[in-house]
Amino acid sequence: MRSGAADRPARVTCLAASAILFRDLRGAIAVTQGRSRVPLIPLAVFKRRSLVTANAITALIGAVMTATLFFLSVYQQCSSAGR
Repeated sequence: MRSGAADRPARVTCLAASAILFRDLRGAIAVTQGRSRVPLIPLAVFKRRSLVTANAITALIGAVMTATLFFLSVYQQCSSAGR
């Protein structure tokens, strides 16, 4: 089944809703941890720019590696299906 323009509004709506929920959940976690007497991660840790940068780069590399594995597996299936 080929996807067309008919399901595009549904995709955009789902992506927008997930972005809003992620933003709200992240804010709720930050507020909860900020009010906690013994937080899981002290919020003062995020004042260190080098640590925040290293964590962001690590998350980006993880996302790229996961996407690469997905696309390589699809490529392998498509290239072997033509044989």
